Amino acid sequence: RYPMDGVYPLSHTLDTIGIFSRTVEDAVLVDAVMCGLILPIVRRATLKGVRILVPTNIVLDGCDDAVLENFERSLARLSAAGAVVQRGSLPAFDEILELSARRGTIVNAEAYSVHKERVEGEQAHQIDHRVVRRIRAASSMTLVDYIAAMLARQRILSQMTDEMAGRCLVAMPTVPETAPAIADLEADDELFARTNLKMLRNTMMGNYLGWCGLSFPNGTDASGLPTAILLSGAPGTDEQLLSLSMTAEKIIRDGDD
Repeated sequence: RYPMDGVYPLSHTLDTIGIFSRTVEDAVLVDAVMCGLILPIVRRATLKGVRILVPTNIVLDGCDDAVLENFERSLARLSAAGAVVQRGSLPAFDEILELSARRGTIVNAEAYSVHKERVEGEQAHQIDHRVVRRIRAASSMTLVDYIAAMLARQRILSQMTDEMAGRCLVAMPTVPETAPAIADLEADDELFARTNLKMLRNTMMGNYLGWCGLSFPNGTDASGLPTAILLSGAPGTDEQLLSLSMTAEKIIRDGDD
């Protein structure tokens, strides 16, 4: 949606620019500026009749109790506002993980092509060693692996885009856990790797599939740490997502006041 000129690359296929803001409305304003508009064209839209797909595979695995409780409460409020909540497995998610395990990941392959000299050379010691290890992992990928991964992505993306036709959003917890203690992760590289992969898991699905996504807080856990819900739309439906999310955020967050 936004020009990538001047953005230092990690993965030219998957890199995208996002917005951090306090509210969805603020994101709408920034979006208008980044699209070169004088005034936003996005307007708040009703949720009545909107399909909200809730994946029952992968994205709910290993979630904190508070994450699940707040997510379910959010879905109940969206349903009460007229949205049609549909739960079911999305086989594409399983295929993405299986393909990544078997072939390697697109992001790692492209990151290695950009940063190979850095992570394999004298500059490597200036980079977090865990980041270096992740990028170097792509050194074992073959050209056949990369081509197969790219072709599979196009097929999966097309299938999911057809499934999300019309006024449709996918809903999931943004991350499965509330923020972990930094000291524990710094002391244990293996724990860091597992936690990092788990925290990226849900948002990675939308990134892989070319979705637009919008996340906002939907409650806290017993320690006061925030949880969040992620609403995603099919590729190119950014304005619809923003319109529906302005309404969804008010419904969900007003209920927590």
